Amino acid sequence: MFGAAPWYNQNLGRIYVPTEKELADPPERKSCVGVFPAYQGGMKLFHDPGPTVIVQDEAHLLDESLGTFAGLFESTLDALFEKLARAQRNAVATDPDGNRRRAKVIAASATVADPQRQLEHLYQRHIPATQFPFPGPDIYHSFYAGPDAADEPERASLPDEYSELRAKTGRIYVGIMTNGRPHTATTVAILSAFHFNITLLMRQLLSEDKVQQDAAVAALLSHIQPSPISGFLEKALQVATPEDLATLIDLHRVALTYVTNKKGGDQIQSAESEETRKRHAAQNIPFDALPTRLITGSVDQGEIEKTVELTRDRPAPGEPFEDLSTAIRSIIATSSISHGVDIEELNSMFFAGMPSDIAEYIQASSRVGRTHVGFVLLVPTPQRRRDRYIVEVFDIFHRFLERMVQPAAIDRWAEKAVIRAIPSIFQAALCGAKSLGDLLRLDDDKKGQWTSLDYCSRVLSLHKANKKDFEDNVTAFIELAIGLTDGFAPDGKEHYQRMVREEVRALLDEMSQGPNKTTSLKEFFGNQNTLRKPMTSLRDVDQAGLIRRGHHDPEGGKLNSGDVIAIMDTIRYGQAEAGDADESR
Repeated sequence: MFGAAPWYNQNLGRIYVPTEKELADPPERKSCVGVFPAYQGGMKLFHDPGPTVIVQDEAHLLDESLGTFAGLFESTLDALFEKLARAQRNAVATDPDGNRRRAKVIAASATVADPQRQLEHLYQRHIPATQFPFPGPDIYHSFYAGPDAADEPERASLPDEYSELRAKTGRIYVGIMTNGRPHTATTVAILSAFHFNITLLMRQLLSEDKVQQDAAVAALLSHIQPSPISGFLEKALQVATPEDLATLIDLHRVALTYVTNKKGGDQIQSAESEETRKRHAAQNIPFDALPTRLITGSVDQGEIEKTVELTRDRPAPGEPFEDLSTAIRSIIATSSISHGVDIEELNSMFFAGMPSDIAEYIQASSRVGRTHVGFVLLVPTPQRRRDRYIVEVFDIFHRFLERMVQPAAIDRWAEKAVIRAIPSIFQAALCGAKSLGDLLRLDDDKKGQWTSLDYCSRVLSLHKANKKDFEDNVTAFIELAIGLTDGFAPDGKEHYQRMVREEVRALLDEMSQGPNKTTSLKEFFGNQNTLRKPMTSLRDVDQAGLIRRGHHDPEGGKLNSGDVIAIMDTIRYGQAEAGDADESR
């Protein structure tokens, strides 16, 4: 992976990583040849062992704790490349000054502010970040794009003051301020009215009754707002066939409701279907069900993928529309919807409250109107002054959304995070920088003398042979990995240096205690508590808990797997699958 592969199997056409025992024999014994730079005279497979480009998607998500750990591990990876490059026999690409060429970083984000600071914390680079596209000379143009002109002459000929109406419509933002009732109740009322109108229009347009079809067209015409393009819209409605209009209505069948917290989502989910049923009953329109799905952090990925598939399930041209009682009609989602859910069939979105982060509002609202014309309806929380003010300046607020994006809140120098990452970097120093570096430096005919540092006894042997040099090398690698060199160190650099050396000594002391001396590194770290193991997940930041029966539990004994699953469901989702009625357990 890092250009340290020793052998190449000519029969299989693949890189081969030999064991220590196999290294004692020549590569030909395994139908292999040595590979440069691991072997000075080896086959040259690598033009440059290090990566050339690192692509980071959704870069704005790398903030707070995720950004801190991402930065620490990104610079650890770069430190590993730096250490290995010194042993890779001039195979690494260099700049005119002879320095290793570091990988270029391309970070993509739809919402970014002060990227230089974020990228410095993530990648530790002195070179200023180049932002593309840079904001343009006016609100409608950047230096590489502008609004796409409409095809219709009536719209394309509008003067400059109607720039938005002259362009093709993509997404429309609307706001409704509630008064005298909670915003969740208002959202439910709006959603029930929306679902009722979808039902009514689809029934009328597909009825094959000319009177019903004309009534649907008349209803649509009556809701066109006066504007320079109202005449064009009226004409388009009048010449459209019922099938065309039904297809457009069906593109808005699924209502995507964004909630700022799980409680609000539960309230809307429990009331939406009933309110919709009442509204249908009041107009004597049959109503069987309102198929609803959830997209939240507590929903399994498989269920989210099923929701995406159901939403994308549309009839082919000439096929009948799916029955509204079985077709998905409502999705209630938290911030989990904001990234990676790209469904062109989502075109109607309702915000039950304004997200606290403007970047989140931009990301979430961009789920709709990706291919067809979409709309976003905001129902702000009336008790919040900020939400009320957004409605007061609604138009100008949405024109300059991107200018209100906050810089990423990231700090790679969070002391607890640095301490938590040290076991991982310590392992990289031993098994990566030191062990692989030794293999690369050995002469071609002496590779069989190499031993990996996968056992505590081997690590302790090196430590005992030259305690100061060994500790200095390990701590130097960790200091490079966390960014204490190259002018990036914060005020109080000495504090972090002392902390690193103390942590390294503590790990080596623990390694030399009792049975640890003869265990593998895997076993050694496996026996440590959660905070002294190399990280394998962002959940590895808290001390592990123990689930056991109470001393007075009449059932006694160990917990069975069913009990553990029920307990974990309660912890993760707030309730177990069977419910919380039995409080005795």
